[in-house]
Amino acid sequence: MTRALFSFWLTAALMGCGTAPKAPNRWNVLLVSVDTLRADHLSSYGATGIRTEASDRLASEGVLFEDVTTVSPTTLPAHASLFTGLTPVAHGVRDNVGFTLRGDVPTLASQLKANDYETAGFVGAFVLDSRFGIARGFDVWDDELGASADGLEAGIVAQRRGDAVLDSAFRWLDGRSEGESPFFAFVHFYDPHTPYESPGDDDRARYRGEVAYTDSLVGKLLDGIEERGLASRTLVVLTSDHGESLGQHGELTHGLFVYEATLRIPLILRFPGAPAGKRIPGLARILDVTPTILDLLGLPPLRKAGGQSLVARIEGKPLSEPVAYAETFVPRFHYGWSELRAVRRGRHKLVLAPRPELFDLEEDPEETRNLVEEEVALARSLEDELRELLNRESGPIEPSPVDTETRRKLEALGYTSAAAPEGGLADPKDRIDLYLALNDTTLESLEPGDDGFEDALALLERVLGNEPTVPRAYVLYGDLLLRTGRTSDAERNFEKLTEIEPDRFDGHYGLGVARARQGKFPEAKSAFERAIE
Repeated sequence: MTRALFSFWLTAALMGCGTAPKAPNRWNVLLVSVDTLRADHLSSYGATGIRTEASDRLASEGVLFEDVTTVSPTTLPAHASLFTGLTPVAHGVRDNVGFTLRGDVPTLASQLKANDYETAGFVGAFVLDSRFGIARGFDVWDDELGASADGLEAGIVAQRRGDAVLDSAFRWLDGRSEGESPFFAFVHFYDPHTPYESPGDDDRARYRGEVAYTDSLVGKLLDGIEERGLASRTLVVLTSDHGESLGQHGELTHGLFVYEATLRIPLILRFPGAPAGKRIPGLARILDVTPTILDLLGLPPLRKAGGQSLVARIEGKPLSEPVAYAETFVPRFHYGWSELRAVRRGRHKLVLAPRPELFDLEEDPEETRNLVEEEVALARSLEDELRELLNRESGPIEPSPVDTETRRKLEALGYTSAAAPEGGLADPKDRIDLYLALNDTTLESLEPGDDGFEDALALLERVLGNEPTVPRAYVLYGDLLLRTGRTSDAERNFEKLTEIEPDRFDGHYGLGVARARQGKFPEAKSAFERAIE
């Protein structure tokens, strides 16, 4: 045992309070978030058929938490919780579109900056742009995606490859001079998020390829830290914001449901003196990451943080069993269906929905057996716990309007928006066929006479009959109508879309095309000019 490590644990023992003292060398902090990373697709978490050497390396040199859950299957709310230790109920960011982290909410970066840390963040997608408040407390926030970035749609760059993110992080590290303040670097890799660019026979294979590629970048990052002589005094944290459904429960990607496929994430920590290779069972949360980092550094916790430090569990001491909360407002804001909320204590999880679900995750990890009618008392107890948490909800939960540029950049990443209707809302489980239809990429290439063309038309008509506030349905339906030559029907369709979202580019553009094909050239010109605006 090194002298520094002996001093560290001796001081902790003398304190007798289970809280780590201030690290002797004022450790650097490297927080790596791999977007859309399922824990069970890392070999360190038991994945077969794939070798993720970087995560294996971190787990062998540090501490791995076996059962970690996030608060949201969407990027911005989850990262807001990662940085604040708060649930979306408390920090107020409920979706990727129309929300900004409030300026009065303390963050990990602001706390470290106040303690003389240099702070820098390097992100791979527009969804973590500084305009959403997520960069508060960072001296440098590199969200410049660059002209060569991936995700280009309608002239909008929405993401960049992980190697570009890595290069930016290394340039910043190399620009620092030895002997300066310790640093906090946040590195965000977006590559496992759709669209998958890795080759493969199906989405699952392509996703695994993206995970393997990103893991190789994490390995290069670890090597870079070591080559620069920083590894021995750097706390490294590897985690994610959420997972990916990959077709489970009918969901293609993430955001619609709050099943474990999108909620379970990895969490691995390596720090000076860490008990190498230790695996810790029991529930942990994304909320606990910031409190744990601050505790390991010997710094005060954030004000009002809802998470708890995991240092005691690393030291083998008991902690009270946490309650985990999760939510998704994607069904409500994007499709006009009911939002979903979940609460978990231990092995049991309740999903509050128009048709609630109760699962025993030890007996039924795939969440296929709903126990809500068999375990009435347990379901009621969990629901009471959930509603008590929701009673502390403050502030509006409706999204604010976003400007056209912001909306188009988010749409390039697959994030859309819709007005939330009033009244009782449908259970997303009962709309899975419509969800699949609206996210079927083949619809955009279907032509009259193709197999499935008429079925697609009929299904989109049904969608619009039941869900009249979903912009994507109007866009898809209008495009199909134009291909059939039903230009007057297409014109009426796009007129409705521009009523719902007056500043939507593809609504006015589609309206212009429909009018031009009918010879209504002055009206078409007006629509095209509005689209250009």
